[in-house]
Parts: sequence; C-alpha cells; structure tokens
Amino acid sequence: MGVFRQPLKGELSRDYRLELSRRMRRTQGLSIPSQRVIRLSLSHLKELGWETMEATLRHEMVHCWLFERGRPWGHSPEFKAKLKQVEEDI
Repeated sequence: MGVFRQPLKGELSRDYRLELSRRMRRTQGLSIPSQRVIRLSLSHLKELGWETMEATLRHEMVHCWLFERGRPWGHSPEFKAKLKQVEEDI
C-alpha cells in the first residue's frame, strides 16, 4: 500500500474517524460529518484496491469540507468543483 497524500490539509477543522465496514456492499464510502466519521467498504477495498478507495476517501472528505462550512454537502456544483480541485492537486 502506498502513502496517502492528505487532500484538504489544514482545511478540515476537525479530526474524522475512518471506519472500515464489513456491512457496506452497495457503496464504496459514506461520510457522516455530524459524527465526524468517514466509512469505507471493506469488501470494495478488497475488490478494487487502495488506489480506488483512496479516491473514494477524497470524495467523502469533500462532503465533510462542505458540511463544516455550512454549505449543502450533497453532489452539488460546488461539491464537483471542489472535488475536481482536490483531484488536480494530487
């Protein structure tokens, strides 16, 4: 496994707990920013590998970033623009 280069470094004001879920089957990731949790699917991690799940983690981190700013944290145009910025910075 490679080194995870943290996107949004210094931009997330809170620490988030990363959980690996054996129960998640349909989605690769889930963010629950009100509880400071990002959950990734263990079965998808095993099937798709870390590189794909790292992208999922960045995706979920953008949801949290928007939530912390009081912005709509769904898949809005603002979300898509920030995710694109994060992906380009890697």
